[in-house]
Amino acid sequence: MTFNALALTLAGAVTLAQHTGQMHTKPDNHDALHARGAKTMGFDQSLAAHHFTLLADGGSIDIQVVDARDEVTRKKVAAHLDEIRAQFKSGNFGTPEATHAEMPDGTAAMARLRDAIDYAVAPSARGAALRITARTPEALEAVHAFLRYQIREHRTGDPLTIGR
Repeated sequence: MTFNALALTLAGAVTLAQHTGQMHTKPDNHDALHARGAKTMGFDQSLAAHHFTLLADGGSIDIQVVDARDEVTRKKVAAHLDEIRAQFKSGNFGTPEATHAEMPDGTAAMARLRDAIDYAVAPSARGAALRITARTPEALEAVHAFLRYQIREHRTGDPLTIGR
């Protein structure tokens, strides 16, 4: 079979698979993620920006309101991160699972290693940040896997590498 004939055959097979629904690809579900996030986090996702930072000893989840005058959403953000702090410390990762419709990377290990991870919330003028500190290499690996997952899923554009 010539290269052109092979290419046409493969293109036809892909087209047929697409039209018959037999092609298995992950659908773009960013809108669904935002809808689930609004429900699980308690605030409209378009009113706040998420950022995730990997640090040498863990990392952080920073959520800031888009409009500095939006006091209602700022309070909801702070309350959400305080709830998440308590949930994560107890090994409960149900909120991220419900938000993403799957268990995020790193969460099983973070739950198992919960005694080796510390969480602290720091409010800010426009929201709050959850600082995550890992005390063992295994816990650090889990925290970084979780934060990288969040960066990809929320499409924040934050670095996937360890910052300062």
